[in-house]
Amino acid sequence: MSKALKLGTTAFSAILAILGIVFTVLAIPEDIEAAVDNKILPPFESLMANLALIDSYALVAFCALFAIGAGIYALITNFKKNSKVLIGIFGLLALVGIGWVLANGSIPAEGTTMGDKWRELEVTEGISRFAGMASYLSYFFLGIAIFSIIYFEVKNVFK
Repeated sequence: MSKALKLGTTAFSAILAILGIVFTVLAIPEDIEAAVDNKILPPFESLMANLALIDSYALVAFCALFAIGAGIYALITNFKKNSKVLIGIFGLLALVGIGWVLANGSIPAEGTTMGDKWRELEVTEGISRFAGMASYLSYFFLGIAIFSIIYFEVKNVFK
């Protein structure tokens, strides 16, 4: 991958991520507790907050697709040099698969406060399982990040 493509990919992804954060921050009222207590704003159901979160999710998805697309483009243009991209893609798919297997998709029993709320929100087993998979992926990535930081710090000590 050329330096210009790497720089462009990184800069574009960073700009989109910053825009997602800005959308989310601008949509949250300054005194959210007072707004909820005065029944001005229902908790987590504000139209602006929902729109900002949807925009943020779309921007994050676009960043991921852009980064993956840049990697695939680099792989196609110089397969021998960039074959490590396939290792990363298969590693990501493996983590998604492990997260999917570990997520059980259970829904709380009917008659409980949480179970009734989930049914009111029309949460299905599939949605619950997908959310569980996403949680496991977050834990995996956090663990990988912490391990990488520790590994490279220890490696630098013994240089």
